[in-house]
Amino acid sequence: MRIIISGSTQTKHIRELFRSMGIECIELSNDSNAVKRKITNLIKLIRADAVYNVGGFDVETNSFYRLANKLHKKVIIHWIGTDVLIQTNAFQSTGKIINSDVINLAVSKQLQEELKDIGIDSLYIPIVPANIPYPPAPPMPSEHAVMVYLPTGREKFYGWKQVKLLAGKNPQIPFYIVANNGVKEPVSDNIIFMGMLAHEDLTALYKKISILLRVPEHDGLPVMMLEAQGMGRKVIHNMKFPFVITPENRSDTALMETFQRIVAEPPALDMDAKRYIDKTFSQNCIAMLYKENDLV
Repeated sequence: MRIIISGSTQTKHIRELFRSMGIECIELSNDSNAVKRKITNLIKLIRADAVYNVGGFDVETNSFYRLANKLHKKVIIHWIGTDVLIQTNAFQSTGKIINSDVINLAVSKQLQEELKDIGIDSLYIPIVPANIPYPPAPPMPSEHAVMVYLPTGREKFYGWKQVKLLAGKNPQIPFYIVANNGVKEPVSDNIIFMGMLAHEDLTALYKKISILLRVPEHDGLPVMMLEAQGMGRKVIHNMKFPFVITPENRSDTALMETFQRIVAEPPALDMDAKRYIDKTFSQNCIAMLYKENDLV
């Protein structure tokens, strides 16, 4: 089977999975010559069995995917998070139901329900890294430390206000901020901006922390959450998920109470979370979902 794969950086996980299943993964040409690029991609489309985009959108707005549909290729659109929020806002404005004639996938059951609310039927298929099950969980640090994903330019969306509040109230606990080199405002000394990290550096940082804090306005199935749980770290997230610690609501008070309850005890590995991740999100389990739903 030949599949053209495009979309977000999470395509790397799909490619690794498909290649392990003996599926040929094809990438679209990005040749600077527009005519050559279109001809090359048309030939690739004709030879492919399916097209697969990681990141949801209205297929009718994309000429390549619209043509794939007309050529009766299998068209798969994988919704991953903010794309659902964007489409929900669009639906509330126009009432238009999209993608009724393609295969829609959702990385989480929460997103699956959100898509259903706007008229999009989808299948639940997580996107996960290829290294699950993870190696044995590294020992917890002797003192609590926190990791936060706060990409530059999206600080508000990823809960910077609450992160800053928690850090300020807990000056003895380091807060390591990844995907960000710093903000243009004073911060407490325990907030440490790490910038973008290579995978091996991120893995090293997981060993230094006891808690992953993730409080965005909206989310899908964050790989960082799976990685943290797979290493036995505690996860605070405002989205419900097995073995994740979720505050009662999104208020500062609820988050503070949840955080203080965790740090009141010494750091301890969450082996139940690790076992759940290793068992549920292995490559074999995910491959079976694709096969059972006749996607490949």
